[in-house]
Amino acid sequence: MSTKTTFKRIALVAVAALGLGVLSVAPSSAAIDETLTLSASSATVAAGETATVTITNTFISEELNLNVSQPDSRNVYVAGPVAMNNALGFGGQIIIARTSDSANAAAPASGNKFTEQTTGAGGTSTFESTTASVAGVYTKGVYTVKFYQAATAGTYTYTISSRSRAGAIAKTATFTLTVSAADTTALATKSKLYLNDAYTSKTDFTRSDSSLVITAGVAATPATVGYLIPEFFNASDTNTSATAVNLTGAVVNESMTVNVSGPGLMTVQSGNSSVSGITAKAKSVVASRGDTIVVWSDGTAG
Repeated sequence: MSTKTTFKRIALVAVAALGLGVLSVAPSSAAIDETLTLSASSATVAAGETATVTITNTFISEELNLNVSQPDSRNVYVAGPVAMNNALGFGGQIIIARTSDSANAAAPASGNKFTEQTTGAGGTSTFESTTASVAGVYTKGVYTVKFYQAATAGTYTYTISSRSRAGAIAKTATFTLTVSAADTTALATKSKLYLNDAYTSKTDFTRSDSSLVITAGVAATPATVGYLIPEFFNASDTNTSATAVNLTGAVVNESMTVNVSGPGLMTVQSGNSSVSGITAKAKSVVASRGDTIVVWSDGTAG
């Protein structure tokens, strides 16, 4: 066998192998699947607080929104129970906004402002949308959802879904919100008692002690010489926020016993009532949230 013939056969084998390789390769035509992801699947907040979750929706735009009276290319819904609003209807709002987009998404008409939606009896839903600029192109919409000022303790489940213009559900995800009751248990180690030289109101007082120099007076005609204001705090060193109080009525409260071991007498003034006409002066009194302890001279120096 000649050297030339040997090379020719080797070349033919190589061509045949290459041909088989070319024939075995198939073109890729797999579709890009739509995605719907949450920044977190659950959150826990105290009553009066707000939970936030970010939703990211990616898809290939099938159609454009050529008719402004029709829904947009993709709608993202948040649906769930009467979540968190109290018996008076306060709290429990779901607020949603589209906060980021891909290049193929038209700017939102709302200017990325949150749109307030309240949950109704039996549950309801709220949504925002993304309008694609070009059909058949990768598109992304990012949404921020706030479960605003949850007012009622409990566990609430929401279904988040992406839907086409026609309303067909493409993807779903679940978000669980746990609202814990406000901690209203006062601790002696956290609570405070302030001594003021002047009375304002049960809420508008000086949260520090005044330095008092007073006269003993006459026992037959006691005179007001100072005020003690109790303020109760829980283990977190809070007395619950104004939001929680307004929504739930929950406040940190307890009773505090105050004793005088030397000169002086005390009475308890409830709320903002006047100090005039108060009797039953004593060496030991019990006060609660909103009360003011009035300190009187008793004619004894010390």
